Amino acid sequence: MQDINLLQSKLKDRTVSWDRKNSLIIGVLMAVLLAVLGYGGVLVYLNSSTKTETAKLRAENTSIKAKLDSNQGELADAKGFQAQLQNIEQLTRTHVYWSGIFNLVQDTVLKRSEYDLVTMKTDGRVHVEGLTDTFTNLGKLILSLSSNPDVHDVHLLSAQRSSGQKAGYTFSLDYSINQALLIKK
Repeated sequence: MQDINLLQSKLKDRTVSWDRKNSLIIGVLMAVLLAVLGYGGVLVYLNSSTKTETAKLRAENTSIKAKLDSNQGELADAKGFQAQLQNIEQLTRTHVYWSGIFNLVQDTVLKRSEYDLVTMKTDGRVHVEGLTDTFTNLGKLILSLSSNPDVHDVHLLSAQRSSGQKAGYTFSLDYSINQALLIKK
């Protein structure tokens, strides 16, 4: 017998084609889902890798900071030592050498006079108190000081007969010296 199809030709059995389309769509959707899951897995891996690297860098940063902090103490010690050296250098540059002035005082004093008190200041001012046997020798002492090129502004402050055990005249003098004598050459 012959099959008679009462349906129009437009209405055919499309279940097979529908199954194919559905499988194709499901396959594409599965591929997209797998791609999304794979991309998500890569992002999770990269995120954990980045967190691990961040943790390593923080630990390294902490160790570097600890080293820097420990070096700061050494650096402070070095800076303190450097400051001490600069202070010593400054002191040696500005150190006063009194030996030149003592030599000058020794060269200008007379045999018949003696100094009881010599006061010297770093600005070049000298105060001398002493004893001489006569006014003539006191004059010679003042002349000796005045004629020295390193001495200037000689002033006799006082001269009087000695009231102590030694006979003679006590005197008091002020004068200035060249400050170049205070510096070592």
